[in-house]
Amino acid sequence: MKACLTTCPICGSKAVGRVANKQFYCSDCFNEINVSKEDYHVYAVLEDGTLELRTLSEAKYLFQVAVTNS
Repeated sequence: MKACLTTCPICGSKAVGRVANKQFYCSDCFNEINVSKEDYHVYAVLEDGTLELRTLSEAKYLFQVAVTNS
Protein backbone atom coordinates (compact mmCIF):
# COMPACT_ATOMS: atom_id res chain seq x y z
CA MET A 1 0.00 0.00 0.00
CA LYS A 2 1.33 3.42 -0.95
CA ALA A 3 1.51 6.17 1.64
CA CYS A 4 -0.61 9.24 1.04
CA LEU A 5 0.22 12.75 2.21
CA THR A 6 -2.20 15.50 1.17
CA THR A 7 -1.13 18.26 3.57
CA CYS A 8 2.41 19.24 4.54
CA PRO A 9 3.01 18.47 8.24
CA ILE A 10 5.40 21.44 8.42
CA CYS A 11 3.61 24.38 6.82
CA GLY A 12 0.08 23.03 6.30
CA SER A 13 0.21 23.60 2.53
CA LYS A 14 -1.60 21.40 0.04
CA ALA A 15 1.27 21.89 -2.47
CA VAL A 16 2.60 18.40 -1.76
CA GLY A 17 3.65 16.01 -4.49
CA ARG A 18 4.89 12.44 -4.51
CA VAL A 19 8.61 11.98 -5.23
CA ALA A 20 8.67 8.20 -4.74
CA ASN A 21 6.86 5.59 -2.66
CA LYS A 22 6.51 7.07 0.86
CA GLN A 23 8.45 10.21 -0.19
CA PHE A 24 6.83 13.60 -0.73
CA TYR A 25 7.97 17.15 -1.48
CA CYS A 26 6.34 20.41 -0.40
CA SER A 27 6.94 23.18 -2.92
CA ASP A 28 5.88 25.85 -0.41
CA CYS A 29 8.41 25.12 2.36
CA PHE A 30 10.96 23.19 0.24
CA ASN A 31 11.11 20.10 2.44
CA GLU A 32 11.11 16.44 1.49
CA ILE A 33 9.05 14.28 3.81
CA ASN A 34 9.53 10.52 4.12
CA VAL A 35 6.57 8.76 5.71
CA SER A 36 7.07 5.74 7.96
CA LYS A 37 4.53 3.90 10.09
CA GLU A 38 5.36 5.84 13.24
CA ASP A 39 6.89 9.12 12.13
CA TYR A 40 7.89 11.59 9.45
CA HIS A 41 11.51 12.02 8.41
CA VAL A 42 12.04 15.57 7.16
CA TYR A 43 14.85 16.64 4.85
CA ALA A 44 15.47 20.28 3.98
CA VAL A 45 16.49 20.73 0.35
CA LEU A 46 19.47 23.09 0.42
CA GLU A 47 20.44 25.53 -2.34
CA ASP A 48 23.01 23.11 -3.78
CA GLY A 49 20.43 20.30 -3.90
CA THR A 50 21.74 18.30 -0.96
CA LEU A 51 19.36 17.07 1.72
CA GLU A 52 19.74 17.89 5.42
CA LEU A 53 17.91 15.74 7.96
CA ARG A 54 15.77 17.69 10.42
CA THR A 55 13.31 16.76 13.11
CA LEU A 56 9.68 17.64 12.44
CA SER A 57 9.68 20.16 15.30
CA GLU A 58 12.91 21.77 14.04
CA ALA A 59 11.49 22.07 10.51
CA LYS A 60 8.27 23.67 11.84
CA TYR A 61 10.28 26.13 13.94
CA LEU A 62 12.55 27.12 11.04
CA PHE A 63 9.52 27.57 8.78
CA GLN A 64 7.87 29.89 11.34
CA VAL A 65 11.08 31.91 11.67
CA ALA A 66 11.31 32.26 7.88
CA VAL A 67 7.67 33.39 7.65
CA THR A 68 8.14 35.89 10.47
CA ASN A 69 11.28 37.36 8.88
CA SER A 70 9.83 37.71 5.38
